[in-house]
Amino acid sequence: MEQPIRPIGPAAPRPHRFRTAARLTNAASFLFNSSSAFFLLFPVYLQQLGGSPAQIGLVASLLRIGSLAARPLGGQLLDRFGRRPILGVGVLCTLIAILSLFVFPRAGLPFYLLRIVQGAGTSFLDSGFGAVIADLSPPAARAQMFAIYTIWINLAGALMPALGEAIVRHVGFFPLFGLAASVLSASFFLIWRLPETARRRVAAPAPLGRSLAGAGPLLLGGVLAGWV
Repeated sequence: MEQPIRPIGPAAPRPHRFRTAARLTNAASFLFNSSSAFFLLFPVYLQQLGGSPAQIGLVASLLRIGSLAARPLGGQLLDRFGRRPILGVGVLCTLIAILSLFVFPRAGLPFYLLRIVQGAGTSFLDSGFGAVIADLSPPAARAQMFAIYTIWINLAGALMPALGEAIVRHVGFFPLFGLAASVLSASFFLIWRLPETARRRVAAPAPLGRSLAGAGPLLLGGVLAGWV
């Protein structure tokens, strides 16, 4: 018999707060994805620094490695500690990685390691926002809720690269990195206005090692794709 589900924090938002919570989640996700979309221009930045195609591919691989490796861990942490704390950790990791470009602007060990941190942070955020939307969605409207959520994601991906290109053309990459950090910080403040929607099962979650073993082939495939 399935164990009952108990809330980690306050109960799910009451009906009159449901729309507000959904709008805050979509807005915070839009800001996060806007910050991420600016980094579609990152290969151009590396090229301007004199990076070889191999170095650019390595950076892309490290971002992917960080993101994919953090997925199983992120899922465990989201269920154990709740949505908002892990979303906050995701913002912190990504923000540190972005701001580090002002200290370590060129390829080197700190630069490469912080790209893994950046990938992990974006993974926590992506997984966390998806979990919040799933928590908020009534069963009869789940598809509609996710459709609206993905509209905001795709809108950021459609608009922000062009804006980023205009910024780079007129003032350079470092103002773009500063804007990406500022937008991500704004997302952080919206996250802490969200209700905690997580539910915790009485039964203990599966060990993380088992999750990582099951995800191994996917991680390997993603890493190889990034290297190619």
